[in-house]
Amino acid sequence: MICWSIQNGVPFDVAHNMFDHELLSYSIVFASLKNGGQEWDWDRGGFIEKR
Repeated sequence: MICWSIQNGVPFDVAHNMFDHELLSYSIVFASLKNGGQEWDWDRGGFIEKR
């Protein structure tokens, strides 16, 4: 997730000093923005498909 966060604008030194739960949070937010604002299903651990 570090590389993915850096690719999406998080500075290198900041990404390497983040805890895993912080990296996961940023990754979910960035992925949501890239995927048209899809919602994250915390119970399933994936994005909710729009029908």
